[in-house]
Amino acid sequence: MLLIFSVALFFAAIAFFFFTFSAEEHTLSSRLKKNGAMISGIDMFALEKNSKQDGAITGILGESVVKIRMAENMDADAAKRYVESQLTLLRSIFEPNLPPYPEFLTKEAGCADEYAPREHETPYGTYAVLYAGERFGFGVCVEDLIQYRASIGFFYCPRSRTVFEVRYFIPKEKEEGDSELARLNESFQCT
Repeated sequence: MLLIFSVALFFAAIAFFFFTFSAEEHTLSSRLKKNGAMISGIDMFALEKNSKQDGAITGILGESVVKIRMAENMDADAAKRYVESQLTLLRSIFEPNLPPYPEFLTKEAGCADEYAPREHETPYGTYAVLYAGERFGFGVCVEDLIQYRASIGFFYCPRSRTVFEVRYFIPKEKEEGDSELARLNESFQCT
């Protein structure tokens, strides 16, 4: 009887350890910690089942969504070039440009300044606050098409040699929208 109890206890301990370990590995905060970073409040987000489908780890909290991509094995120079190229691409979406048809060369197309991204610096990188559409795409400049107030941040942790791209989307109607976006991005830290 004691032997059966001991064996059952042993298997229960293994199951508990396995469940705890596997549950810990499947959270946003555990994945960030594994790669040398942390973000305050991220542990409240539920990890989406098919989270890696678009290359991002996705977490959901109510109507808010966070998507995190990690580019590993980058030295500081490569990370700087990568981040600058991504920010240049983001900025280019909002630059006025001429249509491809010669008869319209005098009319520029582009977004009004109120929809342009506003960039902010942190000790670990840069993030921009802007708007997004229902499919989480940036560059939306029409009020009726805007679904989210959003941010995109690029942060580098030299110790883990990883660039973190953090996209955060909250409903555009949310009152404390910009401060919530800033709070998440400015809480990013390398561990």
